[in-house]
This record gives sequence, structure tokens and C-alpha cells, in this order.
Amino acid sequence: MRKLLFLFAIGYAFTINAQSYYAFSRTQGTYNSITGATTLINGAWTDFVKPIALPFPFKLYTYTITDSIYVDDFGSVSVDDSNGEEFMFFGEDLESRGANLSEVSYKVEGTAPSRILKMQFKNAGLYADGPMFADSINIQVWLYEGYNVIEVRFGPGKIDAANWSDAGPFIGMIDPNNLQSFLLLQGSTSNPTMNTSDLTNFSSLIGLPANGTIYRFTPSQFPNGIVNTSINLTLSQNKISISPAIEVNEIRVINMNGQVLRSGKKAENIDLSNLPHGLYMIAIDTKDGVISRKLIL
Repeated sequence: MRKLLFLFAIGYAFTINAQSYYAFSRTQGTYNSITGATTLINGAWTDFVKPIALPFPFKLYTYTITDSIYVDDFGSVSVDDSNGEEFMFFGEDLESRGANLSEVSYKVEGTAPSRILKMQFKNAGLYADGPMFADSINIQVWLYEGYNVIEVRFGPGKIDAANWSDAGPFIGMIDPNNLQSFLLLQGSTSNPTMNTSDLTNFSSLIGLPANGTIYRFTPSQFPNGIVNTSINLTLSQNKISISPAIEVNEIRVINMNGQVLRSGKKAENIDLSNLPHGLYMIAIDTKDGVISRKLIL
């Protein structure tokens, strides 16, 4: 079984004091398998590292990726082909359950500048389960253009507790530019804690996250470094109001699939009356960059 390279890369840091670059949230939704995707690998695979050409620049901590990211069988994403595993979305040795049974694929959805790159492991097995391969997981990683948000979405799965190398999956990330900036999820899958300072207490999550679980990592800084906590959105009679008043180039209303549903130069001219109830992102383009806010209808 492969070693956890992420741990060795930062293990020398031990205990440091650090404030997380990311805000973490857990929500529950419906897992939908991605259709019409591009296949990366679908044979009887074991170890692999496959590149995906990025359709848009993406920032991981302070490191901007402009060309490709690399997905591997260890449930990890790297910024290059060195198996650096800068983002772990499962952190366990995965393996195909048989030819054409465990497809790894990706798809770009939405329209610029609000696209989503979606990566999917479908019915992947666990190395320690072989040769029976009764275990299986379904998992997706979404990268949001412009916002640099990362989501890990869990589908239906089953893993015998005896087949974990530890108590559960390793999920976390590290700044490629600063190996002392990191984030690791620990504890209960339904209420994880976020470890950003102490690798002496390094541990995995416990068990497999439930079907429909969504782990979201949102940068504390918006694109171009904008952090403007004084901007508030209010909704009245299906119209958006922004306070205090700021100079705006464009406002976009975006659903969670990355589709721009409404746009305009003035908030009061954007009509939300025909949109279904749910969670939306509001992107406010200003001369200095983009401010993003969530809106629930």
C-alpha cells in the first residue's frame, strides 16, 4: 500500500500556530452521478496518475494553477505530476473493482466565468478489500471558477471497517508555496473538526461520510484579495438590495451547478421571482475584484 505522501511532506512542521485560509462547512444534498463525462481511466486499474487540463485558473491557498491538475488512485489531487497530493479528498489507496466497473472521469459544466470542473470516482474499491471487492465508494470533487471553492461530494458507498488502513478517509490540503499552511479534517464525519495547527494529533475521519454529504472549503479571501465583510445582501419582493451602496460593474446570480441565471448592472433591476427556491451565489464584480455572497430563496 502506498504511503501517505501528504503527511511526510509536512510532518516536520509538528505544531505551529496558524489561522486557516479556508472556511469549512458541511451540508447535505442529493448525489447525482455525472453523465456525459470524459473518461480518465476505466480498466482494471491499480496505481495511476492522470492529468486534467484546467479550463480556468484555479488557486489552491496562495498557489495559482494555470495548466493542469493531476488526479491519482490515492484519492488525491496534485498541482503537478510529482505525487505531491496537495489536496486529499479521500486519502486511501483505491483500486478498480474490475474492467469497466470503476470509471474515473471529469466534466466541465456551466459557462464562463462561473464554470465548475467536476471529477468523479465511480464504484471504486479499496485496496485492502481485494480480491473480493465488496467495498465501493462514489465520490466527486468540484472546483469553482472565480471563487476557488472546493467541494467534496459523497455518494452511496460501503466499506468494511476492517479494510480501513486507519479509522476512515484522510481529507485535507496543503499550500504548495508554504508547507506549514495546511488543513486536515478529523473526528466525526457528520461534524468534523478542522486541524490547522497540530500535526502531532494527525488522524483521519472516522468511518465513511453518509450518502449526500458535501464538504465545502471556501477561501477566506475572495479573488484579487477582496475581503469585504461590510457588504450585505437583502431580499425584498424578489429584488436584491446591496448595502452600503458600492460601484458595481455587473451582478450575477449563479446556481450551485455554476449556471448564470440572472445578471445586470443594477441590483434593483434583477428579478428573482421565477427562480426556484434554493441556494444561490451572488457574484458582485467591482473595479477591484469580485465579492461573493450566498443567497437563499
